[in-house]
Amino acid sequence: MTMTDFSTTKPTKAEELRQWISAHRDDYLDALRQLVAIESVSVDPQRATEVRRCAQRVRDALFDAGAEFAEVFETEGHPVVVGRFLQAGPSAPTALVYLHYDVQPEGPCEQWSSPAFAGVIDGDAMVGRGTADDKGPLFMHLGALRALIECSGTLPVNVSVIVDGEEEVGSPSLRSWLEEHADMVAADLVVISDTSMLGLDEPSIVLGTRGNTSLEVEVRTLDHDVHSGKYGGAAANAALVLSRMLASLHDADGAVTVPGFYDEVTEMPAEARTALMAAAPDAQRWLTGIGARSEGGEVGRALVERVWARPTLEVVGVWAGYTGEGMKTIIPAVATAKISCRLVDDQDPVEIARRVGAHLQALGSGQADVVVRLGRGGRAVTTAWTSPVLPVAMDAYRYGYGKDPVLIREGGTIPIAATLGEIVGAEVLFLGFGLHDQNEHAPNEWLSITNFERATNAIVRFWQLLPAALTQPREVLA
Repeated sequence: MTMTDFSTTKPTKAEELRQWISAHRDDYLDALRQLVAIESVSVDPQRATEVRRCAQRVRDALFDAGAEFAEVFETEGHPVVVGRFLQAGPSAPTALVYLHYDVQPEGPCEQWSSPAFAGVIDGDAMVGRGTADDKGPLFMHLGALRALIECSGTLPVNVSVIVDGEEEVGSPSLRSWLEEHADMVAADLVVISDTSMLGLDEPSIVLGTRGNTSLEVEVRTLDHDVHSGKYGGAAANAALVLSRMLASLHDADGAVTVPGFYDEVTEMPAEARTALMAAAPDAQRWLTGIGARSEGGEVGRALVERVWARPTLEVVGVWAGYTGEGMKTIIPAVATAKISCRLVDDQDPVEIARRVGAHLQALGSGQADVVVRLGRGGRAVTTAWTSPVLPVAMDAYRYGYGKDPVLIREGGTIPIAATLGEIVGAEVLFLGFGLHDQNEHAPNEWLSITNFERATNAIVRFWQLLPAALTQPREVLA
């Protein structure tokens, strides 16, 4: 097996580019602070005006970075912003970069060390909602594009940037918008910068994210709750029936018992498993950090496989009967559970939800009325080991961080990744620079200023090397 060697490729004006990024870093941090100050909380209808104002500011930032075209587009929900950097010309390849400008709610406010939307700098950190997820990465990309334009007069590739206003609520409006504007987002590669590394000095490339699906199951054994003294021992208890059903969803070794659940699951290539094991965090430390009393999941599988590369079925909520203060001696008539599944490459979210639902209904047959309500889901996305862009990404991280990156996966789901890959018809590469401890979605979200500069340099290198990778034969990564 061979790996493309870019180590001797000399970027145009490399030192000049580094100096430009360093000299203008504070300008981009100030622009980021101004964007953080806009409370673009997409889930809050009271702040819809702020979300729209943020979209307009993103459009202006795209123009400031050198975009030849930038516009705010209306959707059925919040706006989407598109910028196009076409300096490379019609014969050059095009990459589509996906980011988002909407953020999570800030609460609980009293736990913040400074106002959530202030963007206060404290040492090497800028603290504020959206600094890490995902307004900071937006300005990493804009700084890299501007540096190339200023220092080289052009770009090695054409770059389209799509900035979503609904990522934090599942991007419900984006698919239809993409389908209507397919020509505007046509590209040879999709780049998503919404993933994390193992640490500031542990550069990491995410090779894939798991998919997901969800459902809710309701079990009814009686018309209404009844007195446990009168009917206890005679009437079926919905809570107990549901509990037995849920407990039977896994066998003694932690494997899911739903018929067909693993039908489309294949083992990772040997080189992929080796790379993941090399990058794996210490399992004991991983679990001790959350106060885990014991391990879960499939017996015989390494922790890194269980959380990054295997499908799961988890009960995420259960309720039944009386849950208030004191005791109410009843037999509950209804019990309900919410179930979430993480999926791998070839598992279809709709089909897996259907199989789980059918199995639950079969388990409850003859004991209760079982109603299953299917939720939403998204497919897993994986960058191929044979992808010609993977060596380019590895060289880019090496250039930005001064050491070889490790290859990892993420156990979570980015539903829009599969949608973009499908509609654009191009491979998806996760080019993320988040840190695992940046408190995304929590109080005191922060962005490392050192990481901001390193990532910007890595992105510059990536764009410089990408054209050759998109035009050469595929090679296998060693």
